[in-house]
Amino acid sequence: FWGGLQGVITQAVLNRIKLKPAERRDFFDLAARRLAAALKA
Repeated sequence: FWGGLQGVITQAVLNRIKLKPAERRDFFDLAARRLAAALKA
């Protein structure tokens, strides 16, 4: 689980640099849902 979480966070950091604010909001919404799913697993 933690390895996957670290991957998601790393991806988030890399993407955050490139994303426009609106895209960033969508991305973090997706990341939050992915994190919630990972926590339930």
